[in-house]
Amino acid sequence: MNEKVENLILEHLRVMRADMASMKDEMSGVRAEMLVMRQHMAGLLGSQVLHDGELATQSSPRQN
Repeated sequence: MNEKVENLILEHLRVMRADMASMKDEMSGVRAEMLVMRQHMAGLLGSQVLHDGELATQSSPRQN
């Protein structure tokens, strides 16, 4: 191969490697955000279940 072509290919590979490293960093951030959202949703769902249970006991007819 021509030296200019080889250098061009290597330059493209370097750019691709840098882009992939950037995407890897961004994905780490997205994973962290998703973990926080999952934890928040779990807390909301747990709170909702507790609240529903309290409503169920308040609205159930009393047995004598």
